[in-house]
Amino acid sequence: MDDVMTVRQLMEELSDLPPDAPVMMTVVKYPNEFQIRSGPDGVGRWDTGTDVECHPLEHGEVTLQDGLVYLTVELTDYDEARREAKLA
Repeated sequence: MDDVMTVRQLMEELSDLPPDAPVMMTVVKYPNEFQIRSGPDGVGRWDTGTDVECHPLEHGEVTLQDGLVYLTVELTDYDEARREAKLA
């Protein structure tokens, strides 16, 4: 766990960002499909494909358990068969 970010490091990184910006949690569901795609404005986006799922981090989803901080969101659209098909 040497590369795991600490709360202090996260706070330092967040201090450079707009304080009113919403916080999103993103999970790469299908790593073999993951890619940067051109968005509507022509700018590369990695967060809009079906290979990822993005959710807002809501109140009550930040918890401390056994000395570890968890940021938790629930996936709503995951297909195990799709994942397995790409691995084969």
